[in-house]
Amino acid sequence: MKFGINYRYNETYLPTSRCRSLRHREVNTTVEVEIPSLTRDQVHPVFRVTEYDMYKSGFVTEMIYQYDNRLWKVSLKDNFRCGAPHEPATAENLKEIFNRYKRQQCIQLGSQEDELALAVKYSKEFLLIDNELYHPCGEPMYNITTFGLGNNHGGTGFFVEYNYNPNIPNRNYFNALHRTEAIEYALRVAAKRGDTESIPHLCNSQYNIEVLDTHAVHRNPMRDHGSGDAFLNMLDSICSSSNSIGEAVALVMCATAAEMKTK
Repeated sequence: MKFGINYRYNETYLPTSRCRSLRHREVNTTVEVEIPSLTRDQVHPVFRVTEYDMYKSGFVTEMIYQYDNRLWKVSLKDNFRCGAPHEPATAENLKEIFNRYKRQQCIQLGSQEDELALAVKYSKEFLLIDNELYHPCGEPMYNITTFGLGNNHGGTGFFVEYNYNPNIPNRNYFNALHRTEAIEYALRVAAKRGDTESIPHLCNSQYNIEVLDTHAVHRNPMRDHGSGDAFLNMLDSICSSSNSIGEAVALVMCATAAEMKTK
């Protein structure tokens, strides 16, 4: 499906043939781009992901498709405009997105060639499937994240994530085929931290990645990701070894003060 995408560029020119000093001006123009418009029969479903949607106050399930060696996830209208309905975006929304593209660029504009290349590259981030808009996403995986000071201050959470967080160590991530191992690890973390109130939620978690094609699973967190932030890891270790929230508070404050002195 063809769309016009607005973009702007910096043009240098001479006002008259007698001028020797180049002038600069901003030029607005449009380029026509082709966005693949497919049916669900033309894309390959690889994951069926169930995760919590705070707007709907419950768990929802959506498909992740593979097309052109990339994974694609449905785009929602409120991803692009604050206050818009929390529902799948369509081709009509894409027209609006492309019309606003010129306002998303930085102030320092490049040449027409450079800005045209950026506009075309931006258009590659969209796909239409049965008139619903999709955007690229990372391979879904399980993540265990801790909150607060332990002993039920905060808690231990189990989630589905699409990208690594540099602050979180690789041991807290599991690929889509290892849900059982992920929950077992989360239970060990919760028990060590004293997050007893988190244990029933972890045992009955509805977060799930149903793998429809095992060939689409490539994540290897221990190989691909780092060990996380050293300071945050230290604080997490303090919380895990504390016998009470009060003890964790005192030790975390001391550790933070010592860290600040080194900065």
